[in-house]
Amino acid sequence: MAETLPPAPAAPRALLLRRRQAVAGAVVLLLPNLATADERPLLDAAPAAPERDRSIAENYSVAVEGSDVARAGAAIGIHAPMADVKRVLLAFHGYKDIFPRLKQSRVVNETPVATDVYLRAPIMNGLAAIWGVARFQPVQSWRNRGILLEGALVSGNVEKWSSAWMAFPCGERRTLLKLELYCELGLPIPARIINKWLLWACRKSVSAVRDIAECGRSRVADD
Repeated sequence: MAETLPPAPAAPRALLLRRRQAVAGAVVLLLPNLATADERPLLDAAPAAPERDRSIAENYSVAVEGSDVARAGAAIGIHAPMADVKRVLLAFHGYKDIFPRLKQSRVVNETPVATDVYLRAPIMNGLAAIWGVARFQPVQSWRNRGILLEGALVSGNVEKWSSAWMAFPCGERRTLLKLELYCELGLPIPARIINKWLLWACRKSVSAVRDIAECGRSRVADD
C-alpha cells in the first residue's frame, strides 16, 4: 500500500502578504503609467500634431469632368491685410512677377466691366511662346468677407485657360489666399505633365503674392 504524504503546511499569512506586496512593487516599477493612469490621463494620450505652417503654399487638385487635366490649386497664409493682397492681385501689369515663366503682362483694354491683359511666356529657349489675352472680371464677394477675382482666355495660341484668385481675411493683418488654374494647351503633352506644371505654377504664384504683400518684391521672376 502506497504511503500517503501529509499535506504541506500552509504558508503563514504574513509571508503571503509580503509576496503580494513584492509582486505589486514589481508591477509599479515595470509599468509606472498603469499605476498613475487615473492621475495623469493627459500624459498617456497621443502627442498633439504640430501646427501647420500656413506661410508655405499647399497644393490641391479639383477634377474636371470630361478632361484628364485637373484644375490645380494652392493656398497660403500671408502676414498682410487683405487690402494689401488685393492691390497686388489687381496690379495686372505686375503679373510677370507673379506667374512663373511669364515675361510679359500688360493691360490692353480696360472697361468698368472687364480688364483684358496680354500674357506671354517663352518656351523652347525663346524659339516660341505661349501667349493669350485673359479677361478679368471685377472683384466679387466670396464667402461674405472674402473676395474673388476670375479670369478666362479671350484669344491666344492655347485652347483653354482660366484662373481664380480667392482671398479671405483672417484677422486684421493676416490673409488666406488661394489660386486655381486650368489650362489646355492643344499640344500632344501627357495630362500628368500638365497637371504637375499647373500645381507648380499655383504654388509659385501664391508664394510670389505673399512675398510682394509682405516684403515688396517677389523672386518668381528670377526662376
